[in-house]
Amino acid sequence: KKRRRRRTTTTTTTGIVSPCPSPPHPSSAAAAELDDLCRRVVVHFAAPLVTDTRTRPYTPREYLEDLFYTKADARRFRAEFRLEKRRIAAASKAAMAAKRGSEG
Repeated sequence: KKRRRRRTTTTTTTGIVSPCPSPPHPSSAAAAELDDLCRRVVVHFAAPLVTDTRTRPYTPREYLEDLFYTKADARRFRAEFRLEKRRIAAASKAAMAAKRGSEG
């Protein structure tokens, strides 16, 4: 028959529950220290968690295309990125070849 480890919880001053495992050997010094630590842990939050709420006007549907990239834009960005990577790799390769040529 398997024994399950009990878990205790500590409630903080704000009502948030912090799990602290029950020690396997309650008589050990480490277990007593862990138990003491679990009792002392307290979390404090600022009283007003939300200090301000701002709203903006509704965006008409006809303006949405101006606010977001299209799939074609994303494809173009990826193609430009791949081309730039190839250019950098080619320049690096040429620089390495030139360096090897000047050393020999």
